[in-house]
Amino acid sequence: MNIDMHCHILTEEMIRLMQGVSKEYAPLLEARGDPYPSGLTKSSRGYVLGAPAEGHGGPWPESGHNVELRLRDMERTGVDCQAVAPWPRMFFIYDIPKEVAFEFAKIQNEEAAKLKRDHPGKFAPLATVPLQDGQAAADELERAVKQLGLHGLATGTSCGAKPLDAEHLEPLYAKLNEMNVPWFIHSYGAVSTPEFRKYYLNNFIGNPLETTIAVCSLIFGGVIERYPDIRCWTPHAGGYVPFQFGRYDHGYEWRPEPRVVIRKKPSEYLYAFKFDIIAHSKPALNYLVQAFGPERVYLGTDYPFDMGVADPIGTIEAIETTDEAGKALIRGGNAEAALRL
Repeated sequence: MNIDMHCHILTEEMIRLMQGVSKEYAPLLEARGDPYPSGLTKSSRGYVLGAPAEGHGGPWPESGHNVELRLRDMERTGVDCQAVAPWPRMFFIYDIPKEVAFEFAKIQNEEAAKLKRDHPGKFAPLATVPLQDGQAAADELERAVKQLGLHGLATGTSCGAKPLDAEHLEPLYAKLNEMNVPWFIHSYGAVSTPEFRKYYLNNFIGNPLETTIAVCSLIFGGVIERYPDIRCWTPHAGGYVPFQFGRYDHGYEWRPEPRVVIRKKPSEYLYAFKFDIIAHSKPALNYLVQAFGPERVYLGTDYPFDMGVADPIGTIEAIETTDEAGKALIRGGNAEAALRL
């Protein structure tokens, strides 16, 4: 199977049900504007998606909510199954009232389970949780996997202003360690500077930067040391981590700050992380596979967004630093084992 481990969804029914919980915080979908330009999908109509609490909306691809269009795109691009995660902006539920966030997470998980039932073999959804409450997050993850049949966890790269080594997340990490399901960690605009407002730098620089901060927080904060069976799936080719881990090791050798919590050099914890193919550079992807091995790299497209990979199978076939068996792992072998399909 060719399995996409980096893709997003927000169905119209999810939106409708969340609107029934809170019109103030729920996303709002409107049919207006020009069709969304993307090499991954073709929209016939223009849509805008946003949340009233944010005060604005943005262009939204029709296939983000239109499942039939999504299935046609999957067939066209050779993707057999999607491990769908939420629309990244939904990770802002970490900053809204807890009782609303709990309901939003439950709705998305239950609708994701229905999506899986309605289209057997096509979707292996990842659960979303109210990250502002570590115990509630652990409980909802367990419910989503054991009762609803979801296949792992998807969260943002931080919990609002709190990094991923925040103490309140310990119950969730204990549950992840126990269940050993894949944890997909995606940026959502939590890190910002005035410079990011120009040239789309919030995406070009901001997304890989958020991924990098998340990975380093989990390593230097001792989360991977305390919970060695956690397995993290990172997007955007792992951000800057695969290309800068030598700098972290050098700092660990020469500086006192990195040695406050962990007992080994940072690179020795990288076994817990996998990286998708979205490098947008053949030499960079060749290096990623050569440095970490095909068992640590996976197919991800960022569907349905324009910064994704339009030809994932062709991108994998063009890798020069592994053989056909390695490419099979990247196309789906790694994901199939982790998702327990």
